[in-house]
Amino acid sequence: LENENKYVNDYLPLILGILSDNNIDQNLKPHCFNVLSDIFLYCPDDAFKSFDNIMNVIGSAMQATQIKFDENSEQETCYYFISLREHILETITCIFSAMKDINKTNEFIPFVKSIMTYINIIGNDEFARSVTIMKDGLFLIGDFCNCYKKDMKILLNTLLINDMYNMIENDRIESRDPTTKEG
Repeated sequence: LENENKYVNDYLPLILGILSDNNIDQNLKPHCFNVLSDIFLYCPDDAFKSFDNIMNVIGSAMQATQIKFDENSEQETCYYFISLREHILETITCIFSAMKDINKTNEFIPFVKSIMTYINIIGNDEFARSVTIMKDGLFLIGDFCNCYKKDMKILLNTLLINDMYNMIENDRIESRDPTTKEG
């Protein structure tokens, strides 16, 4: 993708179509989230033109991936949902970062509560979460707190934030990673 891309208007409808269609090969969906992230990082002004539509598709993806798993859940399905959840959080992070860069964080406000609810649900799913989900969720919460300050207080789940922090600190790779430590 890169800067000054002329294909955003071609990519977006395809990507949103794939993400919205339940009959398409599910293995394409994580890749589509990667493309959305790239579009927002490299072409934020063009991407912002479709912001509401993109956020509605992401909202549907968040709803679809809020399934609660248990010890009887099929392991392959859990892994797939972990991957989707990771990609969704990464995409939201990229979108929010792009919105900060183009001074559009006020337009993001209507989505913060549902994203926080999503982070709380998937962060508490002990059978389908990962250190990446916990780390990305925690970093996104931190970004929201830095941007929206005291308005975030009522949305914070301090028990989950503590669990997220502890899971990261107890992971032998992430606990040593300089980027994670900085975040």
